[in-house]
Amino acid sequence: MNKHRIEDSKKLLIEQSDLNVAEIGKMAGFGSRSAFYLEFKKQTGINPNQFKKKAQEIISIESGSENQNK
Repeated sequence: MNKHRIEDSKKLLIEQSDLNVAEIGKMAGFGSRSAFYLEFKKQTGINPNQFKKKAQEIISIESGSENQNK
């Protein structure tokens, strides 16, 4: 069950970047911020904030390379 919640939260962290991490944890079904952080780090090796930052960097790089190819 938590694996599915973490997968959902990863999608939300990428697609709903305007929301804060605690809100995303609640949307994914976690009862508390700490439970979300602990489970996320357990399954991914990084915390949700680090994941969100890396995802935004990748999206930014990909957007930049798409613009250069036009």
